[in-house]
Amino acid sequence: MWPAPPHLVQRVVLVMLRGSEFCQGRRILGLEKGLEKGLERELERGLEKGLGKGLERGLERRLEKGLGKGLERGLERGLERGLERGLERGLERELERGLERELERELERGLEKGLEKGLGKGLERGLERRLEKGLERGLERGLERGLERGLERELER
Repeated sequence: MWPAPPHLVQRVVLVMLRGSEFCQGRRILGLEKGLEKGLERELERGLEKGLGKGLERGLERRLEKGLGKGLERGLERGLERGLERGLERGLERELERGLERELERELERGLEKGLEKGLGKGLERGLERRLEKGLERGLERGLERGLERGLERELER
């Protein structure tokens, strides 16, 4: 069972003293005043101590809870922001690298195909022209020589 509050104890003691035969007259007044002052002091001290301890404990609990929640929220926000930034930067880098690689590959393929086609067509056209010119010159020379020889033979006959 909880102890009785001091103000109730004070009243009970005063009632008991007033009712007894021993405490009559001025003695009762002195005792009453002394008891009242003593009880008031005890009440004040008790309240001060109680309030002090209560406030301390309350503040400690508030601080603990506040720090805990603050740290949790701070860590969560920090993690979220860090992950977002990290993912963004990582994706940007990967996209840049991927695009660079693809462009390099496409350039290489295009150059190879272009060279192959260009060389192929150039060689074909070059050979055709050479053949045509060669055939023309060969025919011309052949005809000239044939005619010369034929004429020479005819002249000799």
